[in-house]
Amino acid sequence: MRLTLFTLALVVVLCSCDPVGSSSRTGPSTQAPAQVAWAKTRGMDRFGQFADLPIGSVVVRLRWIPPGSFTMGSAAGDSPWRGEDEMQHPVTIESGFWLAESEVTQDLWQEVMGSNPSQFIDPKRPVDSVSWNDAQRFINLLRTRVTGFDVRLPSEAEWEYACRAGTTTPFAIEANAKPAQTINDLGWYRSDADAQTHAVKLKQPNAWGLYDMHGNVQEWCQDVYGHYQSRGTGQSAIGTGERVSRGGSWRQSDWSARSAARRAVPAEQGDNDQGLRLAVTAPAPER
Repeated sequence: MRLTLFTLALVVVLCSCDPVGSSSRTGPSTQAPAQVAWAKTRGMDRFGQFADLPIGSVVVRLRWIPPGSFTMGSAAGDSPWRGEDEMQHPVTIESGFWLAESEVTQDLWQEVMGSNPSQFIDPKRPVDSVSWNDAQRFINLLRTRVTGFDVRLPSEAEWEYACRAGTTTPFAIEANAKPAQTINDLGWYRSDADAQTHAVKLKQPNAWGLYDMHGNVQEWCQDVYGHYQSRGTGQSAIGTGERVSRGGSWRQSDWSARSAARRAVPAEQGDNDQGLRLAVTAPAPER
């Protein structure tokens, strides 16, 4: 009888657990918001929580990035090409968010915009030659396609937080999903890209399931470019002026693909190594 009662109690405890949200590891496997009305499917894999959204015939997979704190920027000596604008400072990402596991592809851009500005034509390659202003038009149209889809560009702090995936080194090598030996395992840059973009997700992802954070195309952030404050909240810097571009690209050296590397680019400029990655604001919890 005692054994039967123990077994019943164990079954009750197991059944009361959230099979999607529970995990013993820290990081993006932290339980994601229950309200994801825009997602067709949700699940969890070795990288953490994900949600899939179909846009026409294209399925976009987004990864849950939980709130947390990290040191943004780089330390003196991290790289001989370290910029003076990479001052290290503490940042707290106060709200979790969703981030696309790869750059916006050409087939997704074509589906939403009805055209393709890219120089390197291939539906599975990232869209290129996109200005920050173009990215805003794309996002505004995408919002009209999906109810409750609060899509946007990531803030610069959100981008670096996700790129690092818990690391503190110039590249997120030691936190990679597989044993990555060099930056070549993670991204496309001038020495290995053969002077062109490549289909997304050919290289290894980081430990949070994000591909091409180090290279392929540069990625727009929402922020106006400026010097860092002594502390950060993860929110975008607002105003007018040049915008922040992150991640390096096929035509830049590996040092431009460091987690902390940043560029200031005019909002109207759309180079053939410039693309974007989507972020989605998580809905506020019900009260």
